[in-house]
Amino acid sequence: MSLEGRLTPGASPGNSRLRVALTFLAVLAILIATLRPQGGELPHGWSFALLAGPNGFAEILQNIMLFVPLGIALALGKTTALRAIAVGFLLSLTVEVIQQWLPGRDPSVGDLVFNTLGTGVGVLLVRTAPRWLAIADRRAAWLSLLSAVLAATTWLGTGWLLEPMLPSANAYEVRTRPPGQHMDQYTGRVLSVTGRIGVTEPLRIVATAGTPSARLAPILDVVDAVRIASTLVAADRHDLLLRNRSRSMLHGLDRPVLRARDAFIAGAPGDTITITAWTDGKGPAFCLGLNEKQWCGLGYTMGDGWKLIFFPEHFSATILSLLNALWIGGWCLGIGWWGRRHAATWVALGLVTLTLLVGPGMVGLLPTPLGEMAGGAGGMLLGTLTFRRYRVRKTTY
Repeated sequence: MSLEGRLTPGASPGNSRLRVALTFLAVLAILIATLRPQGGELPHGWSFALLAGPNGFAEILQNIMLFVPLGIALALGKTTALRAIAVGFLLSLTVEVIQQWLPGRDPSVGDLVFNTLGTGVGVLLVRTAPRWLAIADRRAAWLSLLSAVLAATTWLGTGWLLEPMLPSANAYEVRTRPPGQHMDQYTGRVLSVTGRIGVTEPLRIVATAGTPSARLAPILDVVDAVRIASTLVAADRHDLLLRNRSRSMLHGLDRPVLRARDAFIAGAPGDTITITAWTDGKGPAFCLGLNEKQWCGLGYTMGDGWKLIFFPEHFSATILSLLNALWIGGWCLGIGWWGRRHAATWVALGLVTLTLLVGPGMVGLLPTPLGEMAGGAGGMLLGTLTFRRYRVRKTTY
C-alpha cells in the first residue's frame, strides 16, 4: 500500500473508531467553547454583521479554527463533503440558538457563516491531503523551505503587530471609566495621576484599593485621537494589568495584557495605593509597580502570536508558557515532515534558527525563551518522526 493510500480516508474498523473518537472530541470542544456564560446580561438579539466588535477579525479566525477539527473528523469516513458541511452548519445553528439564553453570549449570523466555513476547510484538508503530504523528495524539500518562510513571517509579524503605540503628549485621561463589554467596574477611586508612559515617566497613579474584580476592571485609560486607549491600567482579580495600544488592535486582532500577578493580594479595600508604570530601559519591556513592589521585564515573545487570535485572561503562567512553546512547535511541523537531505531544507533550518535567535531584537520582542526554542525543535522532530512512520508503512505493505 502506498503512502498516498494510507492518507486516503477509509472504512476499516481502526479508521472508524478513530473517526468516532475525533468527532466526539471535536464536538465536545465546540460545546465547551461556545456554551459557557461569559457575563451577567442576556444578549439583546442576533447580530447580522459578519465582522463586528473591536476584535472582529480575531473572532472570525476563532470561529473558523474551532470547526476545522470537526470537518477533518467527518471527512475521515465516507461522509460526503456536502453532508459534512451540513453537519457543521446544523451544529453551529444549534449553538447560536442556545446562546440566546446564555448571559454574555452574542448569537451571530457571522458566527454561523464562519463556523460552517471552518467545517469546509477541515473537509478540504482531508480530501487534498495526498496531494501535499505524499510528494516527491525534491518538492518536499522546497515545501520545507516554504514552511520556514511562513513561520519566520508569522513570528516577525507578531512583533510588528504587538509594537506598543504609546500615548501622545496631548492625550487625555479617563479615570475608572464605566465598564465595557466583558469588563467590571473598579470599585476603588483614583485620587491623582502624574506622568505618562513614553512622555514623562513613570506614570504614577494614587488611588484607593477596590474589592477584587471577577474580570478586567479599568483604573485609568489614556486616550488620544485614535479613540482606542493608548494606555490602559486595570485590575483583574488580584492582578495588576497594563495594556498599550498596538497595530493588532487597529486590525481587529486581540492585544494580550502585561500582568503583575497577585499585586493586590496583600492590600485591603480602601487602602491608599500607588501604582506606577514605565518603560524598562534594558529593552522592549515594561515595568509595573504597586507601592514598594516592582515587576519588570514584562513584554512579548514570538510565542505570544497565538494570543492575537484568542487571549485567555486567567490561564496560569505555566500553561501560557506551554502554549507559547506549542505555537512555535506547530509552525515547525512542516519543516520536519517535508525536510529532506537537500539544500532547501538546510536553508529552512538556518532561517528558523536565525529568526528565533536574532529576530526578536529586530521587531521589539523579548529574547526567545529556552522553552520556545525547545518547542520549535520538538515540532520539527515530531514532523520528522511522523513522516518516517508513514514511510516505514509504505515499505512494509
